[in-house]
Amino acid sequence: MIGDKDLDIQRESQSTDWLVDLVRQAAHKFGYDRYFFQTEESVEDDHLAFLARGVPSIDVIDLDYGPHNSYHHTAQDTWTKSASAA
Repeated sequence: MIGDKDLDIQRESQSTDWLVDLVRQAAHKFGYDRYFFQTEESVEDDHLAFLARGVPSIDVIDLDYGPHNSYHHTAQDTWTKSASAA
């Protein structure tokens, strides 16, 4: 979920803080700040089951994949929508 040509990875508010910080630091180190954590929202996703069991987890996902997130888990979710196809 991070190959989008228009990449914008939101900070998922339930993710483990120290993992969010680790990803933020790595993004900064490699000059990718503009793609990470400019906005924040709560997401119901696979990581919640891990969090419920006390396993530190982070959801690294671009929630706006295609117009109104229309490509996510559809036949339109193809490599041609990715940055590598640019």
